[in-house]
Amino acid sequence: MTTYTIEEIQRLNGCLLELQREHLYNTTTTAVISDTSLTPQQAWEDNDKTQFLLAANQALDGLLSRPHQLSDIDTYLTWYDSFRQGNDDQLNNDSVLDWLFVTKCTLAVYGYSLSSILQSTLPLSESLAYWDNIYGNPWYEAYYGLQSAPIRLYSLAQNTRRALLDTSFKTASTPFGVKALLTSSDHILSSLFPMAIRNERNEPRHRHRPGKTLVQVFRKLYNSPLPVALIHDEIQQKRMALRSFRTYQATTLGLLIKQAPRFDDASLPDGDLHSVSLTHVARGTSQCVMALSSCLLDPTSAFSMTSTSPYKVAYDLKKVVEQQPTSEQYLALWNQDYGPPSRLTRYWIPGIMALVGGKMALDYLFERKEDIVAWTKDGLHTMQEFFVHWLWEPSVKVLDTIRFKDQRIGLSSKEGLKSDLDSLERMVVEFAKDQAHLTDSEVARLVTQVRDGDVSVVLRAYENEIKNPLRNAIQGDLIQALLIQVQKTKVDVDMAMQALDKLLKSNELNFAFLAVAPSMLLTYASFSWLKNIYQRRSGNRIRQLGRPLKDTLRRIDRLFTLNESNELTCESQGVLLCELLLLRNYAQSLPTQNSIREMFIEDIGDLETVRLDKQQKKETVLRMYHSWRFLS
Repeated sequence: MTTYTIEEIQRLNGCLLELQREHLYNTTTTAVISDTSLTPQQAWEDNDKTQFLLAANQALDGLLSRPHQLSDIDTYLTWYDSFRQGNDDQLNNDSVLDWLFVTKCTLAVYGYSLSSILQSTLPLSESLAYWDNIYGNPWYEAYYGLQSAPIRLYSLAQNTRRALLDTSFKTASTPFGVKALLTSSDHILSSLFPMAIRNERNEPRHRHRPGKTLVQVFRKLYNSPLPVALIHDEIQQKRMALRSFRTYQATTLGLLIKQAPRFDDASLPDGDLHSVSLTHVARGTSQCVMALSSCLLDPTSAFSMTSTSPYKVAYDLKKVVEQQPTSEQYLALWNQDYGPPSRLTRYWIPGIMALVGGKMALDYLFERKEDIVAWTKDGLHTMQEFFVHWLWEPSVKVLDTIRFKDQRIGLSSKEGLKSDLDSLERMVVEFAKDQAHLTDSEVARLVTQVRDGDVSVVLRAYENEIKNPLRNAIQGDLIQALLIQVQKTKVDVDMAMQALDKLLKSNELNFAFLAVAPSMLLTYASFSWLKNIYQRRSGNRIRQLGRPLKDTLRRIDRLFTLNESNELTCESQGVLLCELLLLRNYAQSLPTQNSIREMFIEDIGDLETVRLDKQQKKETVLRMYHSWRFLS
């Protein structure tokens, strides 16, 4: 049972309970009537009508608040009919209970019928949307013809077989008669395209063309190849039939809504409240049963309610209950004839293609099994190495750098520079002492100059020695001066490397991030690409869903615009409920993120609300267009 139906039945039952408390029961009746601990079956087995009615009324109150079937109602009505005796038209305490029981049974049947008719329009709307999507597209129509080809050929074979086995045909059969049957265009076309041919034969346009065959008629009408024209006409006929039947269902639904019983105080006439209220309940119940009978049974057999007997109303209500399976079977047959093809018909072509393609893929996989296993292992190993050596280990090094846990980067050590500098000092001091006698203060000053990089003592001696390089290389101090300068160069290089080492260590964190940045960027780009693909697919799904949502809202808005009066007609009210049910069905595919589905269904509930007038509902439609991006 739909949400709208449950809310409507609960509202009607609440009005009935309010009327029951205020007007139907007097003080004496209220004292007599109390909750019973018996079940309806136990009370019926005890042949206690009052207790049965009390128990049944309590059970029906719970039944009306949730979706239900009609089996319980049928059982209650059967048990109630067994109590028929005496004069049923007296307004005594039992009559009050009788009418309450019959009224609640009527509400249950009314709710079930309303929900059943409303739910039946959903497959009709979906079928109509399916044919609308195919109609007018030559490729889709040709594909539909290819899908339905096996069924059409089977129908042709069955009709030919029946024709050949027909008694009258057997009697007059000749080789020429069999050949004429097998080559008859009417026989072949009526078997392959029964709906289009049947409609063409019934159309006046065909009757006004004497001497022309169906082939000539269709070719002239559609100016296209015959199979394409017949398929096009068949789809059109199905669309027209579905639209007609959907309009009929909507009108029936609107009529039932208009004929709903009213139990509020505003609908009560003036007069003695107790007697008038009971008569009012009886009249409303009788009219509702009459509406159910005219909608669900043959309209020509609809009865006129002349008796106020609750037994008579219950008897007629029971006929409505018994008719429900027939109505549901009729709806199933209608959907079978005019609905979309079966799943087997729609998917046998993709199934065969998948079977052939799958077989070829499996053969290829088995032939290249070893290569595929090797490629898979190599790909997994590559991914593993990438994540380990280019993501995990550099990230660990960055963390170690931040925590000063691993300080191995460097080009020279402080100890090596100190030892080289001390050696240079000693070499320069010894060289200076050999050249001249120095005091302690002069030696200390010389050490300071050497630490500052000044070795002018050695350079002056080197300038003098270089004047006679050969002699001084053998007898002089040229070699010693050269070696001291080599040591000085080594110290300078160590000091430069030490400065570079300080620079590297000050930027060690930058180098660590620089090492891990490319792999991180590559990984981030890959995950962003996958995320965009997923979001794009989700967005495309919402946009694809937005098309039928916009079409349905457009029809609702157009329904409000074309209706001149403030109150909707029976057909308009029924169509509105059908469109809202279709809209609610589409809304089930909306994402639940950020409460999108919940808020959209809340807007649909506003359109279903009876207390809002037409202008307020039009403003609700406008608000939905402004609020939801997928409707823009």
